[in-house]
Amino acid sequence: MREIWVNTLVSICSPILESTSQEKLKESMPLFKEQSETQYLEAIGRIVCGIAPWFLLVPDDLEENKKREKLKSLTLKTLSNIVNPNSKDYIDFGKNRQSLVDAAYLTQGLLRCPSLYEDLSLESKKQLIH
Repeated sequence: MREIWVNTLVSICSPILESTSQEKLKESMPLFKEQSETQYLEAIGRIVCGIAPWFLLVPDDLEENKKREKLKSLTLKTLSNIVNPNSKDYIDFGKNRQSLVDAAYLTQGLLRCPSLYEDLSLESKKQLIH
């Protein structure tokens, strides 16, 4: 049963994280006009908030650990890309009021799993805080 849940989690999170880690989210994710740019931060924020506790599990030899490590690596690259103004997938967190809500999900994920912040480069940390 756990394997089913893990595979479901991976299938939900992977498309967003893989696209953003490769700076291809904005070209591959369809937008709904009403929400436009806020959708990117909403998707990433909710994913990070949801999977952060899973990253805290003690590493083991299970196949699940390989999936967890891969998603964490993709998440770190995603975080770096969305705060880098030179990235194709840069997200302006201050663009509108909805961004406050979506940034709160992202922040909750960082609080749930501090290593997501700690493992970022110094430059990415500065950009995230700014």
